[in-house]
Formats: sequence, structure tokens, C-alpha cells
Amino acid sequence: MSTVETVFLTDWSTDDKRIAFHRSPAATNSYDVGVMEVAGGAKPQLVAPTKFAEAGGRFSRDRRWIAYSSDASGQMEVYVAPVSGSAGMRASIGRGSEPHWQRDSQELFYLSADRWIMAVTIGRGPTPDPGAPERLVQTRALFPGSIFRMNYDVTGDGKRFLVSTPVEGAGTSPITVVLNWAAVLKK
Repeated sequence: MSTVETVFLTDWSTDDKRIAFHRSPAATNSYDVGVMEVAGGAKPQLVAPTKFAEAGGRFSRDRRWIAYSSDASGQMEVYVAPVSGSAGMRASIGRGSEPHWQRDSQELFYLSADRWIMAVTIGRGPTPDPGAPERLVQTRALFPGSIFRMNYDVTGDGKRFLVSTPVEGAGTSPITVVLNWAAVLKK
């Protein structure tokens, strides 16, 4: 277990007034998704304060919803909740992560465990009411389900995707880690 709380910024609201983050409290191996006002000194509010891992919060462009990944079902899935902090509704089926919103906030994209970019229609009512997921694009993303990186991004209109993909035939380069480098510089 870590002895230090770790916080990762995951999104800014379109009005630049809030940030979304996920954090790992010092005493756990789990993550919580939260929202914090940028100005005013308000305390961060957790979106889904549970014993499960929640990560990767992303605001809808109309700032009504926040999408995030959670393992509350026993595997990572994408959920949508009101930014105000009530319970989320599952939007993915059969594992999902890395939510991204279309500009009009009526469609949510996510990466499935089998590396498909999926699309889910989100209702306009008082609850998000996610529709059935549809497959859009098969990818070769390297790390589907990672809470530390995004494998893709999408244009605001939802028509084009930029996906991190391995290059065929490319070799790997060694990584050299230098410890105590400050002492080496003094010599």
C-alpha cells in the first residue's frame, strides 16, 4: 500500500470552472473519481465514493454528466452520473474504459476490452439513460482498460478518432535509468 495520496487530473469542464480527477487515498489500493471547483476553495466532491475502483472521469460538454470507469460490477465498465454526485448508471456492456464525449453530449464513446471504440447514446432527461452500445471502430490500442493513459481521442463531432497504435516491425529501444545522477554531475 502507498503511504501517499496520489491524484490524477482527468478533465476540465468546458466552462473552465471544474476539474475531474481520480485519486488513490494513501491507505488503499483503490481509486475514487471526484470533481473540484477551480476557484473558491471548495472541498473536492467524490462522484462515487465506494469501496470499488473508479477512474478516468470525463465531463459531458454540457456539464450535466460525468463518465468514468469502475469495477463495481466485478470488471471495469463505463458509468455515467450527474456531476452533482448521485449514483452512476452503467453505459458499457462486457467491460469498458476511457470514456470520451461527443460535443453535443448526446453520445459517449469508450474503449471495449476487445479494443473496439464503442458509442452509446445518452438520454436528455433528468437521468442519463444510456442506450445500447454499438461498435464503431476496431483498434489495435496497446493498453485497453488502463487508468493511467488514454489510448484514443475523438473530434467534437464524433466522426474522427486518433488512436495510439503499435507500429508493425518497429523494434524497441532500451531504456537507461541513471540513479544518483546528481552525484555523477559533481565528479
